Amino acid sequence: MDKLLQKYKCAPSQVGIEWAQKFWEDEDKTIEWIEQRRSEQKIKKGKGKGIVCAVLGACLSCAQREIKESPPPERIADVEYASLKSENEVLKTSLTFEKEKGDKLGTRVDALMIESQSLKTENRELKMLLASAERREKQLQEKLNLLLNQMPSSVSAKQIRKLIHCADPETWDGDIWYDNDELVEDFDLTPEPVPIRPLIKTETTNEGDDDVRTTVRTIPWSPAELAKLQEKYSRKPEESETEYVWRVSLTAGVTEFY
Repeated sequence: MDKLLQKYKCAPSQVGIEWAQKFWEDEDKTIEWIEQRRSEQKIKKGKGKGIVCAVLGACLSCAQREIKESPPPERIADVEYASLKSENEVLKTSLTFEKEKGDKLGTRVDALMIESQSLKTENRELKMLLASAERREKQLQEKLNLLLNQMPSSVSAKQIRKLIHCADPETWDGDIWYDNDELVEDFDLTPEPVPIRPLIKTETTNEGDDDVRTTVRTIPWSPAELAKLQEKYSRKPEESETEYVWRVSLTAGVTEFY
């Protein structure tokens, strides 16, 4: 086509070829380009067949070149098929991944539901235990209030010991303040002297050659320690007999010092 155009002296310029490569498919732009070239060369209307041939020839040449360079339809179909197949594989992989993810989430949800149900059951049991403990506390408080209301103006040490030895508060009632045959046997309110054992210290030394020496020393209580014990467990002048027995009983006597 290019040789034919050159033979008839209507070969397009380089500018015309570059324009045709971009707009050869656009009919309106082709007509506009022909008119523009005719106007630039000041050719009257109805004249300028060479310009028309040059422009149309350039468009035809570009069209033929594009057709030659374009792949055949079969090749395009193969490329599209391969592309669609690849995309399909990607979608299948994504679907499998999402399905596995959904299965894991479902398993996790089931585990959380079981755990939630277990926590609800445990919570319900704890509430029942708390309610039971509150009821028991209320009952014990009522028994204690009743016991204090029925307490006589003067209480003996014997009655206090009975209250201390009554391990089960459920049995607290007004009978604690009254004597009967089931009372704990009375004993002398004056505590017997406690035998205070001296401190015994054992020291072992090893001077080598399996020569082990053991030294045992007996250290008596110091006057300060004895005075401390006497001060703590002696009856104070302001204490009544009942208060003294109560205080000594609560501190478990002097057993903690020997």
